[in-house]
Amino acid sequence: MAKTLREQLIGVWKLVSYLEKPVDGSAPFYPMSEKPKGIIMYTQDGYM
Repeated sequence: MAKTLREQLIGVWKLVSYLEKPVDGSAPFYPMSEKPKGIIMYTQDGYM
C-alpha cells in the first residue's frame, strides 16, 4: 500500500539549497545565500 504524502513527509528535513527562478525570465538568484542553513520537522501528530 502506498504511503500518503503526509506519511512520506514525517521526520526531520535539512535545507541544502534554495534557488529562485523568476517567471519573467530574469536571472535566477539565491535569496538565502548559496549555502543556506535550515531544518524543518514534521511530526506524526501534525506539528511542524
